[in-house]
Amino acid sequence: MSTISTYQLDEPISFRMKRMEDIYRLAEGHADHPHRHDYYTIIVVAKAEGEHVVDFQSYALGTRQLYFVSPYQVHQLAATAEPRGWALTFSQEFLIRNGIREAFISDINLFSDYGQAPPLELDESAFSKVLGLVEAMAADYEQEGPFRYEAIGAWLKLMLITSNNYCHLPADHHPQQAEAGAGLLRQFKDLVDQQFRQQHKVGAYAKQLMVSSDHLNRTIKSLTGRTAKEYIQSRITVEAKRVLLFSHQSAKELAYELGFDTPSHFSNFFKKCTGYSPTAWRDEAG
Repeated sequence: MSTISTYQLDEPISFRMKRMEDIYRLAEGHADHPHRHDYYTIIVVAKAEGEHVVDFQSYALGTRQLYFVSPYQVHQLAATAEPRGWALTFSQEFLIRNGIREAFISDINLFSDYGQAPPLELDESAFSKVLGLVEAMAADYEQEGPFRYEAIGAWLKLMLITSNNYCHLPADHHPQQAEAGAGLLRQFKDLVDQQFRQQHKVGAYAKQLMVSSDHLNRTIKSLTGRTAKEYIQSRITVEAKRVLLFSHQSAKELAYELGFDTPSHFSNFFKKCTGYSPTAWRDEAG
């Protein structure tokens, strides 16, 4: 079985956008391999032929489509002719920096953590409005102004709101939500959001959910691509980055606030998850 690669953006806070035509030409028309990202992807398809595979579900590329891919979803774009459109990628840190709350991404009916991710199909008028916002984003992306990324963040949020307004998929359109595994995932996510500052152990969450740690890890990984432990670590890390970026709180104070026994334990944890010490990440992102 081949290994599924996980691609990462190489800056702590990052946004990128490329024309689909340029990506296709650079790859000489070859399809990419199935892979995961640790960042969000939006593919704005004006016109294309081929398929887009997300979490092993295949969708036919067509006209006036929007695809929303969450971090760690497995996907592959296989165009059989030169496509037209845009590919946007952005990190959680970019959202944090621009005041786009994680709850906003969860509340809009566009991104799915797992399972089916069909395209949002738009009529000509609706697609024209969304494309106009994307092209405004592109204009700022090509400039080097002092508030370049703040402008892009504003356009991105407006583009997401506009897309969500056109989304007619019911909130429960994922068939996995009827399964026990999906119910366990929802309960686990809720518990982590409530308790991640005090509780870092998978076993403690498993006990509350009345399942074994092994069962919880297997279920969460099968639906999200990450183990329960990795999900908990990600939630702690995102919160730490928010505090480091938007406050003058010391790493020592943050360590105790996030439930670590010692500042060195927190520093080692943060560096293992991000590749940076808390101080280095603050200096790089600030």
